[in-house]
Amino acid sequence: MTETITIKYEDLKKMTEVVNANDLKNTVEKLERLENEKAEHLEVLKDGYAEAKSKGYCTKTLKHILKLRKKDKAKIDEEDALLELYRGALDI
Repeated sequence: MTETITIKYEDLKKMTEVVNANDLKNTVEKLERLENEKAEHLEVLKDGYAEAKSKGYCTKTLKHILKLRKKDKAKIDEEDALLELYRGALDI
């Protein structure tokens, strides 16, 4: 559910005096640049996965490997032990 907010012109004028327009503009431009860089990086990443797939690698498994490489060995061992416990309990 969306709530409609009504602002009087006088209140808006007071609010604009509080906002640093130059700082706001710089912040918006910085965010725009970052969004563009993000889009470029996503495209490069997509190409990387396509290349891996063309070499016969399973991209789903590669993504899982990348997640594992961010974790320490003890955390991975703990998760593996729990996974084996649950798989055994469910006979899968």
